[in-house]
Amino acid sequence: MTENRIERLNKIGFEWTVKCKSEEDQWDKRYEELVSYVQKFGHARVPKRYPQNILLWSWVSAQRKYYERKQNGDLSTRITETQIELLNKVGFEWTVDDNTEDQSPVNDNTEDQSPVNGNTEDQWHKQYKDLASYVQEFGHAQVPKAERRFVNKDNETQIELLNKVGFEWSVDDNTEVQSPVNGNTEDQWHKQYKDLASYVQEFGHAQVPRKYPLNQSLANWVRAQRNSHRMFQNGDSSLRMTDKRIELLDKIGFEWTVIGSTEDQWHKRYKDLENYVQEFGHAQVPKKFHENQSLANWVRAQRNNHRMFQNGDSSSRMTDKRIELLNKIGFEWTVIGSTEDQWHKRYKDLENYVQEFGHAQVPKKFHENQSLANWVRAQRNNHRMFQNGDSSSRMTDKRIELLNKIGFEWKVTGTSQNQWYRRLEELVSYVKEFGNTRVPPYFPKYLSLGHWVYKQRVSYKRFQNSELSLITTKQIELLNKVGFEWNIICTLESRWNTRYEELLSYVQDFGHAQVSKSRNPPLAVWSQSQRVNYKKFQTGDFSSEITERKVGLLNLVGFEWKCSEYSWYRKYEDLLDFVIEFDHAHIPKIYPQNPQLALWASRQQKNYEKYELADPSPQITENQIGLLKKVGFEWDVSQDLVDFKISKAL
Repeated sequence: MTENRIERLNKIGFEWTVKCKSEEDQWDKRYEELVSYVQKFGHARVPKRYPQNILLWSWVSAQRKYYERKQNGDLSTRITETQIELLNKVGFEWTVDDNTEDQSPVNDNTEDQSPVNGNTEDQWHKQYKDLASYVQEFGHAQVPKAERRFVNKDNETQIELLNKVGFEWSVDDNTEVQSPVNGNTEDQWHKQYKDLASYVQEFGHAQVPRKYPLNQSLANWVRAQRNSHRMFQNGDSSLRMTDKRIELLDKIGFEWTVIGSTEDQWHKRYKDLENYVQEFGHAQVPKKFHENQSLANWVRAQRNNHRMFQNGDSSSRMTDKRIELLNKIGFEWTVIGSTEDQWHKRYKDLENYVQEFGHAQVPKKFHENQSLANWVRAQRNNHRMFQNGDSSSRMTDKRIELLNKIGFEWKVTGTSQNQWYRRLEELVSYVKEFGNTRVPPYFPKYLSLGHWVYKQRVSYKRFQNSELSLITTKQIELLNKVGFEWNIICTLESRWNTRYEELLSYVQDFGHAQVSKSRNPPLAVWSQSQRVNYKKFQTGDFSSEITERKVGLLNLVGFEWKCSEYSWYRKYEDLLDFVIEFDHAHIPKIYPQNPQLALWASRQQKNYEKYELADPSPQITENQIGLLKKVGFEWDVSQDLVDFKISKAL
């Protein structure tokens, strides 16, 4: 034996003393060496000429051959199921390219140089492709330390590509020695989970977009959770998803399937909120709402975005259209407090409603306070559940007592009943505006109210005479509360005289008795009712409330019985406004501010000319001519009229 031979044998790991080790001990020794290799280089692809441990490559190659035989049905092969499982655990590759196995190290003297892949551009892109697959599978780019050494920090293209897949340039020491099999470590998982919780807090949902430059690692991780969850549901033995992790993700409203566009997501959540309002009577979704945590997050995000929107923050996702939709279902932009506080706030609103309208029958669509309408409906639903013994009902004996105290009606009796209460609300509004319940038959703001008021009086008279009546004791009580006048026959004359005095004042102010609805709505309605009654009077209808005396009084002030002349007096009032503003009545032929007035003025001049020429149908009356002359209207007569007047004078 020569020194040269000893050196050559040492170089290939020759053992000079044979230890009485079992075959299993030898396998375990080589496996430990492979684990060390994996921890150092991040893979188990030991090269054919690996100077640090030539025997390790021989052993790795043997494992592949034994595995291949076992796959082909050779039961005598020298590898067991346990050994296969251990090798799989460190990412052992059972088949490798011949080129990879034969590739020699780039630099034998460099301890940390990866023996498999040099640093060529092609090799780099191959590794990059492996990294992209790794990110797809594990949701992050936290690969072991050995893989990071291939990054050329002077190559901008490589840096850009790595940033694109969420590559992290600095990692914890503990992470760097982590085996690639367990790349999705508990610490890493919880770090990403914390990032997702922050995202949900900011945006109100966990739908991280696929390309999210602010945190691409998070986007990758979210996608990986969905993949792992799908594998978990399919019975995959993968350890990357657990019941505990599913519970944590569900807690912050994680969505296991992607909905679609951001707008689709918004409208899906809005629909969920509509259903919530329908069930609970309010839009105050609690912060922790386990039935639909995504909805709770979304509601909170709407308030945040609304506040940003009001402050002019362009990054807000709130729009006028969204605000309109949310207001429509009674969304509250500020949080009231606890559920009990919310209930008592709504109860207070209902008390105020009862105080104003005399009943607790809030209509289904009550635009002044839609939240109250939703809440009232929810109380009836909860009361019904409470009576049926449903433990999920939010109704209590105390709440029932409070609602009964203000006359809450637990059952809505039907459409006709709802209409009655709507008319009562209109009457309350009328009383606030005009101070009485004597609604005229034709009142433009509430067209049906006059007839309804009349029916109440008729029904009340039948009720007093013990006849069949549509009015109830409860309704009589509610009408009495607003000061309803049941018998107004004795006051009709004085009421007529009051309106007539108002008409005299109007004539004094405007020079005519054609009352404009825009200037005095009640008087205009009264004037119209005089025309209706006058028509009945002429046909001999005894239901007419007008008399010869009243007709005479109205004629005295130039009252026009035909509605067709309304338009003339409306335009005359426009002329008065023009005179007040410009101190003359010469309307230009082209007047953009009121082209209809210019056209009307031109027509008056033509009608006046016909009148002066003794036209049998002049379409203007002496009274109208007098009113126009009174304000200095310029007639701009033609030469024909001048010649006519001269010939008549001669």
